Amino acid sequence: MPPTRIGRGRAPGKVILAGEHAVVYGWPAIALPLQRYVTVEVFAAERDRARQPDGHRNGGSVTVDGTRRVSLEALLVAAGRTLQASTENLAIRVLSEVPEAMGLGSSAALSVALIRALANYHGTPLSDDEASGHAYTLECLFHGQPSGIDNTTAAHAKLIRFVRGERTRALTPPSPLRLAIVLGKQPRQTRSAVEKLRFARAQRPQLLDAHFAQIGALVERAAHALCQGDWHALGQSMTENHALLAALGVSTAELDDLVHRALDYGARGAKLTGGGGGGAIVCLCPENRPELMRRFVETGWDCFAVDWPPAQGGSNERRTAQLDAHASCA
Repeated sequence: MPPTRIGRGRAPGKVILAGEHAVVYGWPAIALPLQRYVTVEVFAAERDRARQPDGHRNGGSVTVDGTRRVSLEALLVAAGRTLQASTENLAIRVLSEVPEAMGLGSSAALSVALIRALANYHGTPLSDDEASGHAYTLECLFHGQPSGIDNTTAAHAKLIRFVRGERTRALTPPSPLRLAIVLGKQPRQTRSAVEKLRFARAQRPQLLDAHFAQIGALVERAAHALCQGDWHALGQSMTENHALLAALGVSTAELDDLVHRALDYGARGAKLTGGGGGGAIVCLCPENRPELMRRFVETGWDCFAVDWPPAQGGSNERRTAQLDAHASCA
């Protein structure tokens, strides 16, 4: 028998350091990839029936906003449509290391990985820009009209300053960036949070735009601090960003509590990450990350470390080895 053809694709989750929500309205944001991945395989449906492998297949679905689910079959068909590639009699298998419904880009990682897998199956080469563009079409199934920062970060796997409609700029800190992600117990509801802000902006445009402008200014301060390795200034910008997001109503009591705990445990800065309404926080902890994570775990919270550049031997190492080594803050 001829060997079974399999298309494979892979993409990381992401964490936003500053700028969520404002980025939807044209302000800048900063994001970087996680060392956690979504991997997708595309293959003939007969193989799926014969082997019944572990993982999701066409009959499966993925969680959106903590409650709503999108079927993998619908996602595969949408991927074929945007790539102008046949999906007839194809099945998919998904393996995810990215927590769902936590604001960590699981849907964007899935979208990019699926686009890459289907293109790989059909022998169609794709640039990172092309993969990102096609994945954005799939992201609209999840989130309506997202900014594009999630799929851009997942496709390029770089630490970036992102502005909607502008060329993305890679950032390079002079020393390693050490972060910790703490997972809340309340899944986030990004779409409802975005729609709530969109309605509020329609009612009070000057007030909301003033908040977004403040967030945009914080992002620029954070980008400068990151490129200078000024962790005090970066952490301060992150914490102030959280306060502004809380004022906009997209934080929760749980997320606020986690941020306060992180600061008490010695983080330089902390904030919610992603759409809010639940989810996770990101902590900047260049000196004391093991102690901070230990204290969170002891009090019942799940957390994991994120490094940029990725630590040697990390699951992100193979992917980042393929990236442009000359990206800078210039």
